[in-house]
This record gives sequence, C-alpha cells and structure tokens, in this order.
Amino acid sequence: MIRTTTLANRRHEDREPFTTEAEIYLESSVFRARLVDVSDGGVRFAVPKAINVHVRFKIGEKRISRNAQLIWCGRNAEDGLDYGFTFIQEE
Repeated sequence: MIRTTTLANRRHEDREPFTTEAEIYLESSVFRARLVDVSDGGVRFAVPKAINVHVRFKIGEKRISRNAQLIWCGRNAEDGLDYGFTFIQEE
C-alpha cells in the first residue's frame, strides 16, 4: 500500500496502484456553473456543488459499484486527463 500525506496530496487512506477498466455515470447531463475566466485556448468554470457520479469497476472477480464526487482533474503523462473521486458515504 502507498501512504501519501504531502500538502499537494492529502489522502486519508492507503492507496494501492491498480489498473482495470471502469465505467463512470453522470447524475445529470446539465450542471449549473459560473464562468470564471476565458481565453482563446480555454475556459474555467466554478460549480456551486460537487458533481456526483456513479462508478463501476471490477477487482478480480469482485464488482464494485459506488456513488462518488469529482474532487480534482489534471493532465497526465500520456497527454490525457486523470480524475480523482471521493466515495460518497451511503446513508
């Protein structure tokens, strides 16, 4: 397990590197947002609440299906995007 506690990465639980296919389901196709800044190359929006999603993936033979919130996004080494989600505690 990997334990990370740097200021830039404040994970509270141990993480284990893992690669598998996954599915992400958005709760809605429209989100209210506020335009923060704009340029010829892009735009930044602020949203008033977290964007909720439903994620499904498989670890070995175990299927995982959880509700989650989008927490961060960043460009990765393959010029794609990585997304970080936190699981929503079921009530």
